[in-house]
Amino acid sequence: MGKLSERLTKKEIDELMREGIRIKEKNLTFIYKRKESVKVAFIPVGTKKAVERNKLKRKIREIFLKYQDSFKKLWIAIIIPPFVIKRDNLVISKDFERFLERIENEEVDINVN
Repeated sequence: MGKLSERLTKKEIDELMREGIRIKEKNLTFIYKRKESVKVAFIPVGTKKAVERNKLKRKIREIFLKYQDSFKKLWIAIIIPPFVIKRDNLVISKDFERFLERIENEEVDINVN
């Protein structure tokens, strides 16, 4: 496993939230926008305690690292609800796989038209 992708700044996250495309999977919501580089933000929602937020971010960051090379030229924000902490990593990995599949299919659709 390599180094984690560059993080999105607050300003970039705001832009992504306004203009990005949302894809909701079973456990996570992905918001992305095609850009010149890969940047990522992990956004836990619905948890008040910092310990829980950090635990959620660590869990998703670990899974993201496995798929990082598949994210080409995207800015991406991953919205993480509190129940994800109880989910198995394999279940969360399926969300990443489905998301990457959807993006790949979208690229094919764009190139065909």
